[in-house]
Amino acid sequence: MNDDNSRQYYDDEIDLRQLFKSLKERSRFIFTFTGVVTLLAIGYVLSLTAPPTQYKVEATFLKPSESSVIRLNQYSLLNETANTAESVFSKFLTTLNSPVLQRDLFDDDGYLKRLQKEGESIVDVDKYITEFTKSLSITKNKETAGVVLPHILSTESSNPDVVSEFLDAILTKADKETINYFINTQKLKIANRLTQLTANRSELLNEARQSRLNEIVTLTDAAALAASLNIIESNLNQLNKGTNNMNSNIAIQSGTYLDWYYWFLFGETALLKMIDSLESRASDEPYIPELAILDSEILKLKSIRPDSTDISAMQLYLAATSEIIPTKSKNRLIIALAFIGSFMLSILLVFLMNAFKEEDVTSIQKGK
Repeated sequence: MNDDNSRQYYDDEIDLRQLFKSLKERSRFIFTFTGVVTLLAIGYVLSLTAPPTQYKVEATFLKPSESSVIRLNQYSLLNETANTAESVFSKFLTTLNSPVLQRDLFDDDGYLKRLQKEGESIVDVDKYITEFTKSLSITKNKETAGVVLPHILSTESSNPDVVSEFLDAILTKADKETINYFINTQKLKIANRLTQLTANRSELLNEARQSRLNEIVTLTDAAALAASLNIIESNLNQLNKGTNNMNSNIAIQSGTYLDWYYWFLFGETALLKMIDSLESRASDEPYIPELAILDSEILKLKSIRPDSTDISAMQLYLAATSEIIPTKSKNRLIIALAFIGSFMLSILLVFLMNAFKEEDVTSIQKGK
């Protein structure tokens, strides 16, 4: 039993010696093969074109100042809910995130040509612009422990100067369009209110005119009746006579009417003068008390001139800046993997060559 173990140990020792011996004999092949593959890997790495440096570009901004909101609310009309910094800022963020706004700025200011690399040919322009605008990211921060953190508009690019300019421009454009939205809304409300008040004023004038015409008709009929009864001068004292002993209070002024069958008692002369006065009236406006209130409100509305001066939907906290995005080079990894892989492969090839060599020797011996 011990002899068998000793023999097995001796055989294993011989095999290991034989293995190391064969590796030593083939060491030149191993080093040559490993060296050649490693050199090829180094040549490949050196032939690679270094990717352009990528930059992270970002601009930071805050919600609008209270002074801007106050100035914006000075144009609020019709007892509407006043704008707040939050509502204005929310509208600004929606506008800023609009693909239409971003695309318009991209096209109008020629950013496609400015971002295009020298010699680069862009086949699908729409896809290029869409991918660029989609890369824009808005980080929405909230108030933390009483400190308002700025929002961040950011993207990544190999052309930080042009992209920084784009971020600043898109913030400015979104700010302007947001304020214009609120200003134009106020202008529209003013115009609608003026239209309504003007219509009310016209209605009052038409009612007064029609009332005056009706009064002229009444007085004309009364004058004709007075003439037919030969009542030329006033005969108002007849009101207190008669079987019914009627007593009426009569005031000769616009808006006061007697029943038609009493007007003739003024007499034809007075009635004709009243008719002439009504027909020659230049305007009914002085006889309409409600017009003073309407005209005052119309004048107030016409004096309002909403504009965006000194009003902003956001505060720029920091203009667009850029910083290099650190990248890990894979060149060393490629060379290391090539060296290790080629070394292990060379050893495997040595084993295969030795195995084939032993089979050949065995075959020759058997042939003898």
